[in-house]
Order: sequence, then C-alpha cells, then structure tokens
Amino acid sequence: SEVANFSDVIEFANSEKGSLTYTVIIENIDTKEIRENLIEAMTDPKFQWEIRELKEKIKKGKLELKNLNPAKASVLVNKARHLPVKIRWKQDVY
Repeated sequence: SEVANFSDVIEFANSEKGSLTYTVIIENIDTKEIRENLIEAMTDPKFQWEIRELKEKIKKGKLELKNLNPAKASVLVNKARHLPVKIRWKQDVY
C-alpha cells in the first residue's frame, strides 16, 4: 500500500498567503504546569514553530499569536481548549 504524502497540505496550512488571517490570544497561563501543557500542545511539527520563540512571547500569563492562517488557528484552538486558559481570537481581513 502506498503511504499518502500530505506535504502539499502541510505546506498550505503553514503558508502565510491569503487575505484571511487570525490573531489568537491565550490568557491565564499562570502556572508552570499550564505553561508546559500549552507548549506541549503547540509542539506539533506541522505548526513549524520555534518553541523557544513561543516561550519568549508569553508575557504576564498571555500569549498573542498574530497572522495565523485559518488552519493553524483552528488546530491551535482545538489543541488548547481543554486547558484552563482563556482563548480569544479575532479575524484579520486584509
């Protein structure tokens, strides 16, 4: 059986192209455990994020990620929704 190659789907999901992006704001990252669980949820290689940079963006219990394409925003919200954090997002149309 042939293994499916989803590289084109991953490439599309990680592209910054398009006129529709989202800003995702995650708040109440108040404990080390919550922070570690959030970072763990964000380590999926499909995101292609530099984890060290994400950790540095958490300031005063808040993480704001701008210009996410719809696929990344949706996957991130779904992965983080079980955590005891407040998640908000806004649609940016250019």
